[in-house]
Amino acid sequence: MSNFSGVTANGFLGIGAQGIAPPGHNVDNLGSFTLTGTPFTYDGNHFDLMITFVDPSGVLPSNHPIFTDRLVGTVAAVDHGGVLIDFDNTPQSFTFDGGSFTFWVNDVSVMAGQTIGFSGTIQSQVTAVPEPETYALFMAGLGAVGFMARRRRKS
Repeated sequence: MSNFSGVTANGFLGIGAQGIAPPGHNVDNLGSFTLTGTPFTYDGNHFDLMITFVDPSGVLPSNHPIFTDRLVGTVAAVDHGGVLIDFDNTPQSFTFDGGSFTFWVNDVSVMAGQTIGFSGTIQSQVTAVPEPETYALFMAGLGAVGFMARRRRKS
């Protein structure tokens, strides 16, 4: 189990850092993975990563949990004596506090005996809302078209 918190910047939030994680270091990432055994014994298998996002404490209304999903990564042995876990970077969608978000996990590569932290990205899906000036310009254009149509009918 791992915990993280953060605020999106320009619609993005990176979770965790790619790279070697100290053993048991499951803070501000999506958890960690230690490769034990011979890498080639894992070739062709899959890696299941369970993700559950919950509302931060103090958020009202609270609807714990808000998103739970199992992400499946394909495991492939690599020549340097490690494995690559490919999550296909398929975004998962969820909603929170009226907003829509997509989430994906970065692929990881780890050598035998190493521990690696999982990282990912959350992106907010912003719906474009026209500025009031856009509505005013639109209404002025409709008014001009209506005026020209009426003037044409009178001629």
